[in-house]
Amino acid sequence: MKILHTEASCGWGGQEIRILEESRGLIGRGHKVTVACPAHARMAVEAARFEVPVVTLPIEFKTIAGFRALRGYLAHHAPDVVNTHSSADSWLTGLACATLVGPPAIVRTRHISAPVSGNPFNRWLYRRAKAVVTTGESLRRHLLNVLDLDPARVVSVPTGIDTKRFSPVKRAADKAAAKLALGLDPALRYVGIVATLRSWKGHLFLLDAFARLQRPGLHLLIVGEGPMRGPIEEKLAALGLGVKRHADRPAQRPGTLVAGDGRLLPAVIRQRRRAAGDPAGNVVRPADRNHAGRGDSRSRERWRHGAGGATQRCRRPKRCH
Repeated sequence: MKILHTEASCGWGGQEIRILEESRGLIGRGHKVTVACPAHARMAVEAARFEVPVVTLPIEFKTIAGFRALRGYLAHHAPDVVNTHSSADSWLTGLACATLVGPPAIVRTRHISAPVSGNPFNRWLYRRAKAVVTTGESLRRHLLNVLDLDPARVVSVPTGIDTKRFSPVKRAADKAAAKLALGLDPALRYVGIVATLRSWKGHLFLLDAFARLQRPGLHLLIVGEGPMRGPIEEKLAALGLGVKRHADRPAQRPGTLVAGDGRLLPAVIRQRRRAAGDPAGNVVRPADRNHAGRGDSRSRERWRHGAGGATQRCRRPKRCH
């Protein structure tokens, strides 16, 4: 089967990683898979690491140029299935397929929990899809209720875990070795969060809560990358928490999870509405584990903060505009 994944996002996080991981898995099962994304997207570079073919198209926004480019690609390469993942590429795909004779089947994957409007345009778009995939059951129920979709065509498929890379610790010695490999003291206790540094991941709420614990023997690991680096640094300074920074390498993240004595994810729900004092209109509230958000990735580093932290080094890759 010939499959095309489309992704308008230029950022880098769980959504993009899931697309490439699933593409790699489908290629391993004998399918021909290609990922389409903007030329300046982080995915265009990372795809090679996953051994997934990539084609660059101007699909970051809903434009005439993007429509023509995507329609031309579909007409020339004739994939059997197009799996769309973000708003702009979903609209461009839906419109392009509506103008083709014998268009490919559309699968719409919805990764985020931001509310979807039940207007006629969204109903048209989602009903054009042969199948709709969500990353959580609560999101599936939301789409069914708001868009009045056929339940048989909407399925929840939570993001999978590579158990060869991420496996439970079986021996205390393994945890101690993982701490040493990361430059951590095996005698200390650590709790951590591995997530993109975005507002709706709840890092600022976590820092407030951690500061109130007043437990010098407990250290917090923050692992990830994203545009919230500045606000998190400001919050650390305001709370008087010591910081120790390390370069964040994806290959080390399984070791970070092993090294931790506990894992946290204080996610929040992002709602788009104008609020006093918030020009961006971002309003957040606590979320359950099925909710997630997304945005552009701007930085890359690992932070360890607690008593006696000393600044080391960090790495900040090229921005994705």
